[in-house]
Amino acid sequence: MLWTWRTLAIIAIIVAAVMILVLGLVVLGLAAAKGDPDTFEFYLDARLRSEVTSGSRDSSVEEQRLRWWFSPPSLTRWEMVSTSEPISRSPDRLTVADGSRIWFYYPEVNAYCSIEDRLKGNVLLSPPFGTPAIVGPSAASSLDELIQGLRDMDASTSVSRLGMETLRGIPVEVVEYSLALPSTPKSSDSVGRLWIDTSRMLILQHTIELTFGDAHQRYESTVLDVTFNQNDEAEVFRFSPPRGAREFTPIGSSCDEGLRQNFGLP
Repeated sequence: MLWTWRTLAIIAIIVAAVMILVLGLVVLGLAAAKGDPDTFEFYLDARLRSEVTSGSRDSSVEEQRLRWWFSPPSLTRWEMVSTSEPISRSPDRLTVADGSRIWFYYPEVNAYCSIEDRLKGNVLLSPPFGTPAIVGPSAASSLDELIQGLRDMDASTSVSRLGMETLRGIPVEVVEYSLALPSTPKSSDSVGRLWIDTSRMLILQHTIELTFGDAHQRYESTVLDVTFNQNDEAEVFRFSPPRGAREFTPIGSSCDEGLRQNFGLP
């Protein structure tokens, strides 16, 4: 892509600012602390899509599929595959929290690592989305709280309620938020939309559009399937090392650092 380093740097600033906002407020809160814990036992299958364009010719698209199981207070499993097709092969990333340990499997080296689960249900272990358009449980306990939190994050943030829709057979309320980012030129803009199941405060779809001059980024994450209270804890939340997989030791409390030290991967 024929972008200047200045353009790329500013786009990175915009993405980072939006990511901080979303991670800090919108999702991944204390899921087990809100109401009936059974309400928040879920399985979801989501498509994560990122599209970057510059002018009318240069563009790139990346898609991932995420499968995510959660059962209160801390049982978690997620699998990530770099494809938009239905997941039918081994995941590119796999993490399982079984209530006492968190297991990480790295298929590229057929190796795995585990650390003690010190969260113990206090924080929902989330996948590494790699996109600011995150879906899943909201940190807010109500739509009003989420909207007020968005407004409190930055004085320049505007938030609008766009009304009700139906998504995957579930009634959702659509919320739009926009940011005027002070560290970027006036020609930059960012607008996000959330489709929220307000009965569970579960974000089922999230889009973000960022613009700087003729450069444009669009992020869209959509939950394609979601079920509640049907997880088989005995199987879903049990980690079984694949045949021939090698176990390695984390560095400090980081399996990713152990991966770099043992296998030289970034």
